[in-house]
Amino acid sequence: MQDLGGPRDGGGLRGVSRKHILDGVDASLRRLGLDYVDLFQIHRWDPETPIEETMEALHDVVRSGKARYIGASSVYAWQFAKAVFTADQYAWTRFVSMQNHYSII
Repeated sequence: MQDLGGPRDGGGLRGVSRKHILDGVDASLRRLGLDYVDLFQIHRWDPETPIEETMEALHDVVRSGKARYIGASSVYAWQFAKAVFTADQYAWTRFVSMQNHYSII
């Protein structure tokens, strides 16, 4: 899976903008030799991309049949809640999974 999260680094597939999400899912499907994945996850919050752009792009990934479900990892609870609220507000696909930050504590 592509690392789709964090600030953009000027050329790599980073960040969760519409372009990076759509390019990332296509690259993952090609690499895996699949038509779709069961779960497509974003990794990390991107403060440079509006959450509306991210959630609409993820919704389009599900609607196009490239992923069955979407999820997130390494985001804070308030960020996850904001993403779910945004999806609900526009009737877009909601996250079905959350991979929490790892903590030895």
